[in-house]
Amino acid sequence: MTTQTLTKRIRSPEDIQAGDYITITHTRYQLVPGNLDADVCGKEVEPISIVAMPCDAGEPKKVISVCLPFVMTRCMSYGIREVVDTRRHVIVKVDKAYAKSALRDEDKPKSKRKKKKNRKGKNKKNK
Repeated sequence: MTTQTLTKRIRSPEDIQAGDYITITHTRYQLVPGNLDADVCGKEVEPISIVAMPCDAGEPKKVISVCLPFVMTRCMSYGIREVVDTRRHVIVKVDKAYAKSALRDEDKPKSKRKKKKNRKGKNKKNK
């Protein structure tokens, strides 16, 4: 069994273009400890940086437009627009086939069926 690589790490935010498919793999959170007082500790209070995997990691998003550091995306599964901050989120490009597979069944284009036209008077005999 072979595996195909469907992601490509983005080396620079400038690599992102409208029409690309991306996903968020990690998000960086910065927390300021609320129970520390600079006067008591005798030193400056610094924010704590935490990197975590978001619950929607791997959810493909289509890039609508780019205005760095912000990227406007549309979620492939739900159609929701979202702004991704490239300073806070670690993102990768995903394969188009992977992104398209995330579409829900009701969102997929339905096959075009030819509708029968109801022509009045064609089968009726004139009396």
